[in-house]
Amino acid sequence: MHVEDPPPGDKRIDHLLPIRCEPPTKPHGTPKSLQHVQQIANEGISLHLLNFIGPLAPYFQQAQVGMPVFVRALSPKFGDYYIIPYFKAGKVTAMVIVDAVTGQFHGASACTVNWNQFPPIPKERAKELAFRHSKKEIKQIELVWGFCEESKSPYTPLWQVTFTDGSTLFISQRGTLHRQITKHSCIGGGRSER
Repeated sequence: MHVEDPPPGDKRIDHLLPIRCEPPTKPHGTPKSLQHVQQIANEGISLHLLNFIGPLAPYFQQAQVGMPVFVRALSPKFGDYYIIPYFKAGKVTAMVIVDAVTGQFHGASACTVNWNQFPPIPKERAKELAFRHSKKEIKQIELVWGFCEESKSPYTPLWQVTFTDGSTLFISQRGTLHRQITKHSCIGGGRSER
């Protein structure tokens, strides 16, 4: 997995300031717990000095680590991962990505929007939005990400709601609803998930 910078000039995700860490940190193996994921995130920040120098330092300095959130990848090229939010004064100021299989620290991003939780649309809110759209019974709801027009950054995954009849709905972290998602234009190929 490699965390890629979003395309330059994309105003919909200008609140993210991603940093790729090459090479990624050593593999820790599959994380054993959410606390282990937090430990890997903190070690990666220290190893890359992200809280001391560079553009992310102000966002990580004196920030407290939050609870990791699991994201299922829609592309095998990217792989499942955790997003670990960091908080200062009750607001998300930065996020880290850790591979869910290898336990590697892969990158970090500043968050300059006014989020007081992560994900900004919590699961219960996503369920409410889905129920407003369709009265069908929900079978499963999970955070997912693939490089698509609806979410160009792995730091802003989508809620994928699967109904008992097999139909699917995607909900962005801005609360927008999508019946399907479209592969990003730089990848080509049009619709990718229904």
